[in-house]
Amino acid sequence: MARNKKQLAGNLVWNGDELTEDIYVFMLNDTDIQELESAMRHFVALDKKWGHINQSTFPLPVLGPILRQRSREIHYEYGLLIVRGLTPSNYTSEQFMILHAGISSWIGSQRAVQNGNTSREMNVALHITDHDLQKIRAQDPNLFVPSSNTNAAMPFHTDSGDIISLAYVQLSQTGGQVRVASSGTVINTLQQENPKVIETLRQPWPWHMVGNNPEAAYHGLLHDTMGKDGLPKMILMSERRPFFGDEKCARPKWLPELSGEQKYALEAIERVASRCCHTIKLEVGDIFFLNNLAVLHARSSYVDSSQDPASKRHAIRIVLRDWQNGWDIPPALHQRYHTMFSRNTHPDEEGWQVTPHIWGNDSQHG
Repeated sequence: MARNKKQLAGNLVWNGDELTEDIYVFMLNDTDIQELESAMRHFVALDKKWGHINQSTFPLPVLGPILRQRSREIHYEYGLLIVRGLTPSNYTSEQFMILHAGISSWIGSQRAVQNGNTSREMNVALHITDHDLQKIRAQDPNLFVPSSNTNAAMPFHTDSGDIISLAYVQLSQTGGQVRVASSGTVINTLQQENPKVIETLRQPWPWHMVGNNPEAAYHGLLHDTMGKDGLPKMILMSERRPFFGDEKCARPKWLPELSGEQKYALEAIERVASRCCHTIKLEVGDIFFLNNLAVLHARSSYVDSSQDPASKRHAIRIVLRDWQNGWDIPPALHQRYHTMFSRNTHPDEEGWQVTPHIWGNDSQHG
């Protein structure tokens, strides 16, 4: 595909001050919640494993078409959606996860496996919460703990997959601010202010693909593709651990270090995203969807009200792709997508962890 230096346009290209909650918050009313609870009871009565949760087994005759329209908007409008109105304390942990999975199935038809291809586990739901790094290190100094399992700040980044779905069971006492930035706006700004960064992002980068075979990948952070709307798209990726490693998950020495230009490019993405971002005001029970191909996200550090698990900030992550609305996948990312979306060939194989656990170092995240 020809590399178009023209500015990206459309509703996916926005500045943070242009977004308002009425654009991306869908407030459930009492009738909607009753329909969701009816669908949950319908699925439970089927007595099937949770991998069988889909649009057929979680029927939403009224709400379903609305969510399908919202799916298209996530892919081609503003890249964001919050489904608001559920109260997690009204449900058991299992019920709330079924509701999350059921709603998500109407946004994206496929769930990703969030482990590398060398793992026998096929977890499709991961818990984001603070496991108290200091306490863990005292028990096992060598255990790898990703930033998602701590209360540390996370810079602007992307994960793996198309749509990230986060269901918030609980929020922190302070901090934990979530910010989002349009990748299209970041690309346009870099193209205008520092086009050399754009060229650097297109060049091959040495990725450490932990827990996967092959263990390395060589591709850029900026990819041209097409959407189902027939219009060209650009995918911007921004991750840290594949390039810098972690003290408990070292990067192989046979992989080349990033060049000065590549390190500068990551810093440039962070600077520009911080300038054009929008702050999400989360509420307990929110199910937050974002288009990972078109939106960068960041999180500030936070403090929980107590170490009681029931009071700690807690989100459940499901990663999605939709056969009808999903963008074309660039050839450079085919292996990554095969690992995530082509391994769980049978619904019974999906892994669903109901209680929080520390992610393995092969988990697919930024």
